[in-house]
This record gives sequence, structure tokens and C-alpha cells, in this order.
Amino acid sequence: MASTVHGGLVRDLMGYGAETVSQVEEVASEVFDAVDEVAGEIQDIAAEEVLGKDPVHNQQQHQRELWTWPDDYHRPSWCWGSWYPDSFCQSRLGQFGQSIPWRQCYDTNDDCRCMEGYTLLNGQCVVQNCAADPVWFCMEQLGPNGQPRPWHYCLESVHDCQCEHGYQEVDGVCRQCASDPTWWCKTQLGQAALPRWGRSCYHVPSDCKCMDTHVNDDGVCIPNPCQQGYSYVHGQCHEEIDGCAWDPLWFCMDICGPHGIPRDESAHCVRTVNDCMCEHGTSPFDGTCVPPPSGFGDPHFITFHGHEFQFHGECDMVLVKAPSIDLDIHVRTTIRYDYSFISQAAIKLGEHVFEVGSWGEYLLDGISTPDLPLIVGKHHISVEILNDIKKKFRFTIRHADQGRSIDVVSLKDYVAVKLVNSTEADYFDAVGLMGHYAKGDMVARDGVTRFDEDPVAFGNEWQVRAARDGRLFSDAREPQYPRERCRMPAASAIRARGRLLGESAVSQLDAEAACFEVTQHRDNCVQDVLRSKDVEMALLY
Repeated sequence: MASTVHGGLVRDLMGYGAETVSQVEEVASEVFDAVDEVAGEIQDIAAEEVLGKDPVHNQQQHQRELWTWPDDYHRPSWCWGSWYPDSFCQSRLGQFGQSIPWRQCYDTNDDCRCMEGYTLLNGQCVVQNCAADPVWFCMEQLGPNGQPRPWHYCLESVHDCQCEHGYQEVDGVCRQCASDPTWWCKTQLGQAALPRWGRSCYHVPSDCKCMDTHVNDDGVCIPNPCQQGYSYVHGQCHEEIDGCAWDPLWFCMDICGPHGIPRDESAHCVRTVNDCMCEHGTSPFDGTCVPPPSGFGDPHFITFHGHEFQFHGECDMVLVKAPSIDLDIHVRTTIRYDYSFISQAAIKLGEHVFEVGSWGEYLLDGISTPDLPLIVGKHHISVEILNDIKKKFRFTIRHADQGRSIDVVSLKDYVAVKLVNSTEADYFDAVGLMGHYAKGDMVARDGVTRFDEDPVAFGNEWQVRAARDGRLFSDAREPQYPRERCRMPAASAIRARGRLLGESAVSQLDAEAACFEVTQHRDNCVQDVLRSKDVEMALLY
């Protein structure tokens, strides 16, 4: 068709006085260019007019109506680009890439652009609220030694950052942990110094202590100057009573960790570890008092070793798998804005499965709300209504012969799970989100790979795999492995939450007041109340 039109135009121009064919072709080329330019301007004006009425809604429909080639379009013979412009641009710029309308050929990135609300960063279309300077953003989040995680193109939260090599995140800041704790402690307190047991990172002098024959004198370990029967405290020798510790609380904290307390507050003498105990809500682990392994809040997970981490994905996960006692616990998390929370828990007790969901709903072997208490095998299941108005319930699963038990608390649509009296005799082979009891905290399914600095990868590692872990929940909710991995909060939800938090009436003072009576994890409680904008979430602690 193009050749026919071109030939007719040549004859017409020669009839009007054009002397040579070359002059005719030059004039014809200029005419065709002018026509193409006018047609392009008309289409751009039409697109802007239609999209201007509704820039977001039905944008994809407008693209199909205005920016797709007509049915009789044929790709130019000289073009080696794609027949499918949008698919080509998404392969180049990511899922938020799109084709620039009315290009003759789509074969380079210059023929593509990002959808509205997205911008080009490192060759990929990402949401526009990504950090403009990723390095500076991570330094603000984790301190001067923070850096972006590899392959994270859009940095929006601290989870997109990590500590540089040789540093470890401690209380939200990258610290340079000693590679050799013993040698490091000697440089801090002297040659008679030793590292305290149970520290995940040795970076301050308080992570060290003096040998039994020495005392700490203003930051230096010196030989104990006191005679037998006296304790050296604050530069002075205080007389002991029958060899008892001068400060019982300090003595128990030094022996059992920060959660150690005297076994009998009225006792006049504390002299050995047997005179100490773990404070309420903690349990001994390898000589140190640690909080019980649990999952709660938005959500926070505490391992058998007392290590705490957060994972804000949405999926079914293996909280703990203990083959020796035939126990499996799966939790289901649900995303809300830029965080997630545990919304359901399923506990496998031998051949039976007990499920607890939102608002105090529960099932046993798929049967809804059977009468409690009841006995299932060797387990006694009971429920206690802690707050009927706030819909707070506590389900207790207690083994008949042994001292272990499982507490499951349901508050509105939040669920928390805690293992009580988790001893080595019962959980020596336990694995899952609560850690590998024998080998350490965040260990993969292979028992070797560690994820101590990557809670997102660790959470995905323990996503329920039905072929290996079984399916405990009575209903299957997406995402399910292997079709889809754990979902993370969407960027649009993060922006929506930011607007809602700006309108929230829950202040820092309100959150602290709601968590005033919380003795453990008070900082987590305040954080969860602010995130959820719900002061009643403090009742979960």
C-alpha cells in the first residue's frame, strides 16, 4: 500500500514541475515526515485528554484503547525488536515497566518507561518513595556501619539494610563485635578478665567480668584486696555474713544473667547459684535465664536461646518441630499495612490437631468449639477467659505426665504462642522458627546454614512445605509453597499506613501508658501499639 501511494505522489509532483526523480523523492520524504509528526501529536493530545480525566482508574484500559497497535499493523521489516511492547518493557524494567506509545520499534530501554507512581532506579521501576540515597538511608537506620542489602533496589525500611562485614546489629545499631571475646576482654579490663557467658556480641566492657580471684576496680581487674569474709564493692571491703553475698540481687544477675533473682527475697544469705532463680516469665537455658521461646505481637519471635527477631511476611510457617515428643506447631501470619501478625496457630499433638484463631475461635480435628476442658491423649486442654469484653482468651495445653505446657493467647484478631518449661529433655531435637535447640539460633533446615543476620531469609526458609511438614490448618490459604513464597508488605500499603499513622490519635505517651504494667518486652509492646494504632494490643503481653 505504501509503495502505491508513493508512486502516485511521484507522478503528481512531476506533473507540477518537478524536474528529477531525486527532487520528487526528497519532497515526498518531507511530506511523509510531516504527516507522521502531526499524527503523533494528535495521538498524544488524545491520550493526555483521556488520561487527564482519570489518571489512575482504568489506566490499563486506556493503554489498550490508545497505545496498542491497530490490527492491520505490521512491524517494520528493519525492526528486530519485540512483537509485544509491554512484555518487552517489563522484561527490561521489571513488572512496573510499560511501553512508550506509538514507537515503530521496541528494541531498547529507551522505548520503555515506568508506570505512574514509579521511578527508574538502578535499571528497575520502583515505587517513588524509595530512599533517594540508599547508603545514607541505611546509615541513618543502623548507624555509620549500615549498608544496603545486595539486590535490594528499593530501600524503604531497616529490613532492606544490613551491617557491613565485621559488624553485627545490636539493639538496632551496627556494632563491631569482637572476633576473639577472650582477647578483647583482656584489652578492656586487664589480663584477669573473662567474657561473660551468653552474649551474642562483645562490644562494651560490661560484656566482660573478672576472674574469681580478682575484682573490678573502676574498669580494671585487680587482685581481690579483701580478706575472706569480705566483698569488694565500690572501692571498699564490706563484711559478709557467713560468706553470704553483700548484694544478693547483683550476685544472682552476675551468675544467671540479667533475669536472675534471689530464690527467696527474705533470705539473709545468698552464696551459691542454688540460692538464685529465674524471674517470672523466664527459664534457665545452659545456666542463664532467658525469656521463654514464643511468637507474639507484630510478630516478634524468641528462640530457645533467647535471641529475638522479627519477620513481617505473610504465610504459614513452622514455629517448632520436636520429633521426640511428636509435637508440631505451625503459625499463620497476616499482613496489615507494613507489618504482619500471627492470626492463627495449629498445634499437632500426636494424631490430633488443635487450632486457635482470631476472637477466641478454636477447632479440634476440624470440629469447631468443642467443650473445654478435655483430655487429648496425654494432654489436658483448657481455656480461661481473661477479658470477655476485649475478647482475650488463654488456651493452655499441658502434658499430663511432664511439666511442659503450651500457652496460646487470642486477643481480638491477634494470636500469641509461648512454650512453658521448655527443657532440653523434651526439646533437644527441636527445629523451626524458635531455632535449632542443639546447634544454635537461626539455623536452616539443613542444620548447617545460618541466617543470624537475615530474618527475612530465615522466615522464608521455614515456610510450611506440606510434603515435609504436613498441613495442620484445616483450610489452605495462599501463599502456599512451592507455588509462592512468603508475601512481604506492598509499597502501596506502606504509603497508606504512613497516612493513617499521621492521622492516628495514639501518641508515644499513650503507648507507654498502655504498656506501663508490662515487665518483659516493654519496648516491643510500645512499638506494637504505635504500629497497630491499638492501645488494647498491650493486653497481648
